[in-house]
Amino acid sequence: MAYGLDKHDLKKIITEKVEQNPDLKYYINDDYIYELVERQ
Repeated sequence: MAYGLDKHDLKKIITEKVEQNPDLKYYINDDYIYELVERQ
């Protein structure tokens, strides 16, 4: 039994939240998430 989110679900959640509030990307301190957001 797997727990947690799969990579695609996590990417969807993060991109939706950043699209709802674009100012969030200025407060991201994780390089991997920042890279994910910038690719959109």
